Amino acid sequence: METPKIDLYLGTIHEVKDRLTYEVTVDIPGVAKEVRAYPYSRGEMDEPVAGNLVYLLSVDPVYHSFYLYTKAKENDFIGIRSNGKVIDIKPDSLTIGVYDTSSTSKDDTRPDPSKSFLKMDESGNIEINATGNEKVTISGNAEISISGDANIKVSGTTNIDGATLNINSGTINMNSKVPSPGSGPLNCIPNCIFSGSPHGSNTA
Repeated sequence: METPKIDLYLGTIHEVKDRLTYEVTVDIPGVAKEVRAYPYSRGEMDEPVAGNLVYLLSVDPVYHSFYLYTKAKENDFIGIRSNGKVIDIKPDSLTIGVYDTSSTSKDDTRPDPSKSFLKMDESGNIEINATGNEKVTISGNAEISISGDANIKVSGTTNIDGATLNINSGTINMNSKVPSPGSGPLNCIPNCIFSGSPHGSNTA
């Protein structure tokens, strides 16, 4: 017999159907609207109100016909941790990271911001923080499209190794010191040795 799958959602109460049993309908963003849900534990719950944030357990993920719910707080979160790793699910964001296993505080179910983590929010923002080394290996081609600006800041040396380097730009600004006298493809002698005229500027 196949083990039943249980899905967990975060939703908002649309309407209170029964104030005695606390039966409600809930809107689940991106999934469904006005699904019927019943309290997971009515005795430990305040009376539900339309607009309340709730966690939903779907015990019938195929037809989505039966849900259990419990109320959530605005700043509440779902923390899933295992072997030093944690998944933090909030109403507006999802963070995957690590926590300090040496502490017994319940707050350690939240990712440690001083360690590596990946965070995504409902606005489409993605933040990646690597406190160690990072390596990306791509067997095929790679393409990066950026609608806005891009800034790359490197404290050490930047190396680009490729068969051919093509740069297509209207203007190239270079604000760096270059060794003189120069050798190779760039002429690093600042002035012409015959006329004394400057060879160029920081704009090409």
